[in-house]
Amino acid sequence: MSSWLTILRKDLRLSRNNDLVSLIGIVVIESLLLYLAYRTHDGGATALTLSLLLLHAFFLPIYVYMSLAREWRKTSPLWLHLPQPGWALLASKFASGLIQMLISFCVTGLGTVWIVAVDDAHLRALARITDAQIFYFDLQLACLLTAAVFALAIYMAIWAALVSLVMQATRHQLGRWRWLVGLGIVGLGTWGVGALEHSRPYHWLSDWGRWPITLTVPDRWTWPGHGPHTLSLYHFYAGDLLWSLVLLAVVYAVCAWLLDKKVEV
Repeated sequence: MSSWLTILRKDLRLSRNNDLVSLIGIVVIESLLLYLAYRTHDGGATALTLSLLLLHAFFLPIYVYMSLAREWRKTSPLWLHLPQPGWALLASKFASGLIQMLISFCVTGLGTVWIVAVDDAHLRALARITDAQIFYFDLQLACLLTAAVFALAIYMAIWAALVSLVMQATRHQLGRWRWLVGLGIVGLGTWGVGALEHSRPYHWLSDWGRWPITLTVPDRWTWPGHGPHTLSLYHFYAGDLLWSLVLLAVVYAVCAWLLDKKVEV
């Protein structure tokens, strides 16, 4: 475990300059949006800063892909000969990326809270904090947004790792045309998974354990006597969740196998 933590610290140290630049960029953008919020008060800054939060879904896949690319260019002889299995080496990349994504997301989130508080008077941001029901409603929305962003980021990052490893494993055979393999994995993988998930056999096997995603609506936002104070946003099935976890585990295992067996120094 201590040797893996050493590798994790190495990954964090190698990317700290880029992460510092990205954090400075986020602070600059959030400052400009805060200035816009104080000047306009029309909700535009709120929409932009929420979009910036959503764009964090691409942070982890880009980080993992670039981190692996850096290893291929500079340090692959050292990295591939470390006394760690492939899954552990990849886990260090993912852990490092998640740590830095979390820091970036929190900084952006704090800026978003400030911007929302001063942007649109109709949102009544400060008054919402003092109302327990409205505050709980906002907290539910924030948790759902955070969970969706991080889940999508992890999903895309595992596929990004597969693309990078397949391209590296075929570099001698395909040379500069290996990017076609990466493009094919993205296209065929997206098409294949999508086609399978829309097929009747898939729904027959996975449509069990229905799990609705609901929000508790404040009493003041509903008419008295008009139904339950819950809002159903979406529902998914436990079978879908199990399939997604198995799929990601298989793709990650393929990545680890490629790193151990096929990627040459």
